[in-house]
Amino acid sequence: MQVKFPLNDAVLQSVIKKQYVLDIIHIDFIPIGDSAYSYRITDINKNTYYLKLFDHDNDRQMDSLQKLNRVLPVLWELYHQGSLQNTALPLKNDKAEFCTIMESTSIILFHFINGETLADAYPFSNNLLRQLGKVIATIHQTYVNQSPLLVEKFDLSFVKDLRRCIEMLEEELPYKELKIVLAMKEQINTIINDLQKFHAPSNMNTFVFCHGDLWGGNLIQRGDTMYVIDWESAQLAPPEFDLFTYIGDGFDTLLSSYQESWNKPINLNIGLLKFYAYRHHLRNLTNWLMNILFRNNDAMQNLNDIEMIQFHCLNRLDSVESNLKKIERFCSR
Repeated sequence: MQVKFPLNDAVLQSVIKKQYVLDIIHIDFIPIGDSAYSYRITDINKNTYYLKLFDHDNDRQMDSLQKLNRVLPVLWELYHQGSLQNTALPLKNDKAEFCTIMESTSIILFHFINGETLADAYPFSNNLLRQLGKVIATIHQTYVNQSPLLVEKFDLSFVKDLRRCIEMLEEELPYKELKIVLAMKEQINTIINDLQKFHAPSNMNTFVFCHGDLWGGNLIQRGDTMYVIDWESAQLAPPEFDLFTYIGDGFDTLLSSYQESWNKPINLNIGLLKFYAYRHHLRNLTNWLMNILFRNNDAMQNLNDIEMIQFHCLNRLDSVESNLKKIERFCSR
């Protein structure tokens, strides 16, 4: 989120002191992401932590919280087994729970990873792509029990909300910049039809443990080590669920590193990459439109979400097919 949640810092300090026995002296809002409000907090001993705050009145954030509550016990167990060390470990509160529920919000506290976020590192260098390929391979080779993780169902339930939002824009346009959505309505509907016709793979034996949202904002570089944070999208899914994020220039470098780290060939399903790429963009479009039309209470946040639609979503639809053709050519060598 780009705008801080309207909650007095003193309230957060009091809750953290009571639930985590930490004396907090600084709370700094971090304007990033939209699945929760992010904060960097510092205690009296100058230890730093990362706090995620979820608004109970925001359905998107509550969905993220529900998913994270499934994943955190798995991450905790994997970390203490010696697996997946390069991540931000959550802290348990005085009830030995990961989530602390307040009156209108919930919070989860993590150890803070001091390093450089890769949110603004695009386009990634070959070195970063090789590192990321190794990181993805490590995640995919990690064995986890199916329960309580979600399993990929190739869900398209967001389509109903997307169509409702477009209908509302046709009736009344709250911002002139959103004309681009209406101008691309036919293309959007074509993509929806293609997604709904997609035949999902039925063989779950190919499913692996996936992070689900490996964009640069969820990657932190500290020295020579790459850390992965924000696991609420983690689930059991085909490998393409993590790999599709980097279709485009440099994908061959990432894929080669991925295969070398796993020491086994991967037969990429181009249809799956296409499904994930288009679903990702339309799901994001739906989320930002829902924010603008229903969730946001701040004009600045609306302008941020409009910018995301313009420059991080709709402008990328036309490149999906050409990027996939490059991947097909690379894989056929």
